Amino acid sequence: MNTDNFVSPVNEPFLTFIPFDSFTMYKTLKQMEEFLTSEAWDKFVEDSNNLDYPADGLVIKLEDQTYCEELGVTKHHRKSELAFKFANPSTKTVLNGVTLSCGKGCITPIGNVEPVAIGGVTVSNANLHNWKNILDRDICIGDTLIIERAGDVIPYVVGVIPGENRIPIKMDYCPVCHGPLVYEEPQMICKNLDCAGSNLRKLSDSVVRIGIDGLGRPTLKNMMDVLKVSNLIDIFELTEEKLLKLPRFAKRKASNLLDEIDKVFKNGVYEWQILAAVNIPGIGNTLSEVIIERFPIPDLIELCHSKDAVEILRSIDRVETERAQTLVDGVLENEAYIDALYATLIIKEPKKKNLEVTKICFSGKFPEKKKVYYQMLKGKNFEIMEKVDKTLDILVVADPTKNSNKQQKAEKMGIKIVGIDDLSKLF
Repeated sequence: MNTDNFVSPVNEPFLTFIPFDSFTMYKTLKQMEEFLTSEAWDKFVEDSNNLDYPADGLVIKLEDQTYCEELGVTKHHRKSELAFKFANPSTKTVLNGVTLSCGKGCITPIGNVEPVAIGGVTVSNANLHNWKNILDRDICIGDTLIIERAGDVIPYVVGVIPGENRIPIKMDYCPVCHGPLVYEEPQMICKNLDCAGSNLRKLSDSVVRIGIDGLGRPTLKNMMDVLKVSNLIDIFELTEEKLLKLPRFAKRKASNLLDEIDKVFKNGVYEWQILAAVNIPGIGNTLSEVIIERFPIPDLIELCHSKDAVEILRSIDRVETERAQTLVDGVLENEAYIDALYATLIIKEPKKKNLEVTKICFSGKFPEKKKVYYQMLKGKNFEIMEKVDKTLDILVVADPTKNSNKQQKAEKMGIKIVGIDDLSKLF
């Protein structure tokens, strides 16, 4: 580490800068103003870009660990730390063409661009997202695109410079089944129920959501073509004899895949996995879990047959009218399939929710440092709070006879107040 600027005056607080695991700088608070000037910051970012490994920002941490612990944490970060993210790397390149990618009915346009280095990686594709994005930005083949790359994902377009010889982009037909596409803002949709591309994506997502490992899209495509597999029930009925009919499948590979499928039978699945695996639009893993918590599968099917289903489902968080109607239609359309999965698989008991956290705050000058009491509460389902508000459950005071401001506020709010001597009685 370069220690040229390392200063350690007595009683002067420090900040620790840690932009990378292997790179740490120390600066005093007095050096902060100089470091965070525009010129110094730009120089720091430039130097970071020249490192042998990628860097996307730095974290400022207080050096005094005792003080850090006393500051506490929020739901997202330690209060003693502050993160600064560098701007995503961007560059310009020319759009040479467009490749259409088939999802679960939605067609995604991928821009084929002139190969260009960005963020230490040479890229030749950029995500154009959907047809509405192309229309809104007036993107044409031959335009110069300003692209950004965040993380390890395909770059996306942040700006367009019209080219001299512009060729309009066309999205008229599905790239897999060649059926006509229909515009449903913001997407171009393939409406062909027998589209192999759309069905492959749906089946692949179903496999992931139900928990089968080691079954990728190339193998699934061969299953659909050779064995006429179309859903999870077909997969659960596979045998070694059937798998050996697939290209590049020998007995060991077939046996390994059957073992992975068998694990789902042995271990079971949660009910929400079944709902998610049906691939109802807008009903993914997270929302499926919320829905099933309210309405287990038998109850959900019964509810979807009632005339009040949409209104009742709207009471679930994140389920608005349109999504509720989509859920009802999806469940009724796939009722036999859902019943078959429910009857075929072992249903696991839902995971128990974590015990409710007790929010606790300390006020006053205690016999020991506060971190001693924080350590006593560690692992006992308490959350340390820094202030008294309506979410607080308990206020621990050093001396109950001293009517501090926090104590008065807690009394008005009806919050439980205990002395430090009674802390151990809370657990």
